[in-house]
Amino acid sequence: MQKISGNIVDVISGTIFPGIIEISDGKIKSITKNNEKYENYILPGLIDAHIHIESSMLPPSEFARLAVCHGVIGTVSDPHEIANVLGVDGVKFMIDNSKLVPFYFCFGIPSCVPATPFETSGANFGVKEIEEIIKKFGLTYFSEMMNFPGVINRDSSVMEKIDLVKKYGLIIDGHAPAVRGEDLKKYFSAGITTDHECMTIEEAEEKINIGMKVLIREGSAAKNLNALHSLFKTHPEMIMLCSDDRHPNDLVDGHIDQLIQRIVADYKHDFISVVRASTLNPKNHYKLDNGLLSVGDSADIVVMDQNYKVLQTIIKGKTVFDGKNSLIPHLENIEKPNNFELKECNEEDFYIKPPENCTKLRVIKVMDGELFTEETEIEKKMFEIDSKGNLLANQEIDCLKIAVISRYSSEKPKPALGLIQNFGLKNCAIASSVSHDSHNVIVIGTSEQLMMNAVNQIVKFKGGISISFISTQNQVVNEVLPLEIAGLLSADDGYLVAQKYSKIDKIAQEAHSKLKAPFMTLSFMALTVIPKLKISDFGLFDGIKFQFTNLFI
Repeated sequence: MQKISGNIVDVISGTIFPGIIEISDGKIKSITKNNEKYENYILPGLIDAHIHIESSMLPPSEFARLAVCHGVIGTVSDPHEIANVLGVDGVKFMIDNSKLVPFYFCFGIPSCVPATPFETSGANFGVKEIEEIIKKFGLTYFSEMMNFPGVINRDSSVMEKIDLVKKYGLIIDGHAPAVRGEDLKKYFSAGITTDHECMTIEEAEEKINIGMKVLIREGSAAKNLNALHSLFKTHPEMIMLCSDDRHPNDLVDGHIDQLIQRIVADYKHDFISVVRASTLNPKNHYKLDNGLLSVGDSADIVVMDQNYKVLQTIIKGKTVFDGKNSLIPHLENIEKPNNFELKECNEEDFYIKPPENCTKLRVIKVMDGELFTEETEIEKKMFEIDSKGNLLANQEIDCLKIAVISRYSSEKPKPALGLIQNFGLKNCAIASSVSHDSHNVIVIGTSEQLMMNAVNQIVKFKGGISISFISTQNQVVNEVLPLEIAGLLSADDGYLVAQKYSKIDKIAQEAHSKLKAPFMTLSFMALTVIPKLKISDFGLFDGIKFQFTNLFI
């Protein structure tokens, strides 16, 4: 029999009272109120209501090992990234690996594999594959429907998927950036229940008013808490907390616990409403199995001090974090599936040769902390053209080259080339096989040689993130973090992965990157479902018109 005493946070009644919880056989046996004075809180285990585990660069078993240190006992997880690389086998890997540790993983069925027809992907989920996943794995929700134009316009292939999952009674998650008015009504009327892409309070309120749940996202790249936190005063029952994407170093530092600390301490919102957004609300919406501190519930408990720092995490009655260390072990010799065919590149692959009649070039403009980009035009005369007719990057105006190359073809593919502003890199190139959604290889750089080096480091390990830069001693230096599982995940100890990632991220910062998370931002430059201008392995893509556009004007 285990006993825990403290100020018990009852998210069902909305009260906090001093008392003792008794645990037996993994369940809550009794809850007894008393008149003691306590300096700690006891609350239900925290849930991240929408995340791609793959963004942590860790398999589920290792993600859980780090997440429990922050009071997180479960996630609503979309295996969309690995599904785009490995198909049904990728979903199976995530589910199988997740069962090796005590943690509540609620995986959804990826709705958009590929996310769009505008890129090369490693798999294709039609109705057949989706029904196979439903029957084989018993998953209960349909992950974010990113093809919002297809839903709004009632595209037959999209609606066939939605009709199928409705037949099985699945919850349908949304993804509707900047979708408003009549288009939003059409999107919602298809049966979609949530959205985590709101950038303004007006957009969030409009979605809530028609019945959608809004997930307030605070991840490594996209951060919307500052814009949306007032929803805790106006619509606390309609919101949940999520990270969407969280890189390994950020996961070491904090998770949903950090959000609770900020929302209560900085924004002064009601503690119980904030806890409900990360416990009761996701449990009810997604019909999760975790307990909520009721007698007979699974003993899924977090103990926090008065500053909302996690002191202990318990899952099914067993302590998985003791205030200092995760008690979930690192697993050795796990499965390492992959799908990576790209061969080494050369400098000429990154040549941009403007035609004679070109006067301007269309450029992607990055915004720090946002998945959205802007589109700008720059005069061709601002760039130097070398003797081979190749346009060179202009570091003075911070306009660098960007390329995306398919990782799936055994024959050498031709890179799609473009230009990008606001990365701020000097004498440097960064590359990654993590590039949403199809995870082709993406690279940004100041020279063709450095871009070639960065890509070839990834090719060497069949996946990873890399940097190639010129040191203060005027030498070319290459660093790489290998990601041997699907080119997305590392099988190493999660804390070691975080250290390696921090090191390579710091090098990018020291190479004058203007961005808080340069590699995370890089990974989203191929995300064609987010406006305005992006690039896939097929070319520059207009995310407003949902069609390809020209680099040369």
